[in-house]
Order: sequence, then structure tokens, then C-alpha cells
Amino acid sequence: MWGANAVLLSACSLVAYQPTQTIDRVRKDEGYRLEQSIQRSNQDNTLVIMMFSGGGTRAAALAYGVLAAFNDYPMMLNGRRTTLTASSDVVFGVSGGSVLAAYYAMYGEQVIPRFEERFLKQNFQRLMFKQALSFSNMPRLA
Repeated sequence: MWGANAVLLSACSLVAYQPTQTIDRVRKDEGYRLEQSIQRSNQDNTLVIMMFSGGGTRAAALAYGVLAAFNDYPMMLNGRRTTLTASSDVVFGVSGGSVLAAYYAMYGEQVIPRFEERFLKQNFQRLMFKQALSFSNMPRLA
């Protein structure tokens, strides 16, 4: 018994504090800049910016509904038929809205069927509970 406890406690010594590096200067020609995104993506005379607010899964669900409506809204742009979703140039998100923003950045217009199944309909409380009680996860929780 003492041996097993000693092994479990020794796993705690493997965790080391790693401080975050500080930012000592900001270069405007590097990183994510709104001006650069607009110049690269805005080939037409329209600018569509989508911003999704926070509020957890409910915010993501609301943003998803808006995005689905944008996808169903047809419009003419430079003589071709398109949607607001397809015409978006920039997407931002905070908290729950950032999950949808990341999904949209990864999958584009294909986010509509995927996001509902892979995020909105998930039981995260059950998944967290199962992971917390998983034996393989115990060393990370210690």
C-alpha cells in the first residue's frame, strides 16, 4: 500500500511551473491584424464581418442560428448569386461564440451541419465527469 502511494505521489513531482513569456514589443506587420485580413479577403466592394458574443453554449447556439440564417439568405454580388455566409470576410468570437468562430474558420460554409452535431448536441457535463473519473487521467489531475 505504501509503495503504491509513493508511486502516485512521485507523479506530482513531474509537474513544473512554466511562466508565460511576456510581450516586450509589438510589430504591426506580424500576427493577426484586421487591416491585413480585410485587404487580403475583400476582393469586392462589400465587407461582411461576423461577430459572435459570449455566453457559453447558449451563445454558440444563438450564433449558429444566425449563421444558418445567413447561409439561407441569397444575395447578388458582382453579378453572381451567393450568401452572406459565403461573402464573409472576417469572423470574431468571444467565449462561447469563439467556438463557432473557430469552427467557421476551419470549415467555412460546411460548418452548418457539423457544428450542431459535434458541439451543440454534446453532453459536456457527462464527458467531463467521465474524464475526471478515468484512471488514465488520474496522473494529470494529481
